[in-house]
Amino acid sequence: MREVVDYLEFDKSGVCGFNQRKPGWSETVEKINIGALLKSADSAICEAVISWQQEERSHVDVHERQQQANHKAVARMRKKRLKG
Repeated sequence: MREVVDYLEFDKSGVCGFNQRKPGWSETVEKINIGALLKSADSAICEAVISWQQEERSHVDVHERQQQANHKAVARMRKKRLKG
């Protein structure tokens, strides 16, 4: 879990826009940072997991939009070449 926190806090991870976290996220990160024991029954852990899943979905959506834009750009370039 420490690696996840390190990744999300790393400037170049691209996760800087992740600001819709549930309150349990901060609580869980704080526990990890101080080395506290994490318990699976802790509601903060559940909120942290939900927040992580939402972030992953958000990244997938962004990536898919970027791919669609790239494909459209390539299609336009090919069309131009065929005309010219």
